[in-house]
Amino acid sequence: MKHNFFYVCSVIALLYLLPVDVRCDDWGLPGRYLSYGVGARALSMGSAFVGLADDVSSIYWNPGAIVLAPHGVSLFYQQLFADTNYNFIGYALPSAHFGHAGIGIVSLNSYNIEERTEANEASDDFIGMDSALFCSYGYQMYDNLSIGCALKLIRQKIGNYWDISYGMDAGLLYSVYREKIILGVNLQNVIPPVILLSEEKDVFPLSVKSGVAIKPFKSLIFTTDITKQKYQSVKLYNGMEFGIFEKLFMRCGLYNSSQLTSGFGIKLDRLAVDYAFVNQRLGPSHKISISYNF
Repeated sequence: MKHNFFYVCSVIALLYLLPVDVRCDDWGLPGRYLSYGVGARALSMGSAFVGLADDVSSIYWNPGAIVLAPHGVSLFYQQLFADTNYNFIGYALPSAHFGHAGIGIVSLNSYNIEERTEANEASDDFIGMDSALFCSYGYQMYDNLSIGCALKLIRQKIGNYWDISYGMDAGLLYSVYREKIILGVNLQNVIPPVILLSEEKDVFPLSVKSGVAIKPFKSLIFTTDITKQKYQSVKLYNGMEFGIFEKLFMRCGLYNSSQLTSGFGIKLDRLAVDYAFVNQRLGPSHKISISYNF
């Protein structure tokens, strides 16, 4: 056990020594909206959530961690620039004998997009809609190891062009030391969705996300994620959560080693409300989640 603890600490130290890319060089990549992250709690912690993911948003973050999610529903909303919004709704259903399942929808909707003719003259407005339906399943193989997968149905619509495809993610969660140190891995687009709107195919790139959650005390959590996506450099994310009487939670993080994040959460019996603030390059962004456990 001591060897495992030393090994994890060494890996975490190496993460901070890796060269990281703080640029947003993923603009234009297929399925980029699926890298935004969901849930105000996770986003307020710098999007470092793969090794934690103990709520309904695990449907997206790590299907191997859905075994930690309670029976509940979660709603997430974020107003982006202009007439664009980004949303998530998820439902998790645990089972004592058949594994844990969840279903969720991530959507990015842009309205009143101005269309231009070949002569660069204004034409009618159109709508852009991207959505992904996640059907996630996780199974507890051992007391300290769970695995899972998420089947994805992808739909993209831009004006009069649209297409539907499918893909799959795979994940695992491993408790190293008495549930105080937890490792998570999420392989996104193991089966890559392929979208064809006109002449060229857009293939969603493989993304490898690994994370660790450290819980020195019940009320204190530190998280670190590292992501390597095809065509991109390594990206590093860090977060922290501090709970007060298990009712109020203060959070902060560092997104991609460059953007500060913060937020808080309030838990009232079965209802939880979470807020996140991210100072993005296009300006401050506010995000909110509402969750209810049955």
